Amino acid sequence: MNESKHNKMVAAITVNVVILIAVLMAVIIYQLVNISVLTSRRDKLKAEVDTIEKKIESMEESLDYYKSAVS
Repeated sequence: MNESKHNKMVAAITVNVVILIAVLMAVIIYQLVNISVLTSRRDKLKAEVDTIEKKIESMEESLDYYKSAVS
């Protein structure tokens, strides 16, 4: 293989490796952003569940009070 072909092949391989690294970095960044968004959403949903559970407990206490008043 002469020098010119060797240099062209090395250049092509280098370009392909750089493109591959760029694509992989973009995928990693996308995944990190996605994880961050989902974590935030999960935290909001947990807070909402806690609020609803407190409301349920309050309503159960009211229900128990009214049941005892009727009995």
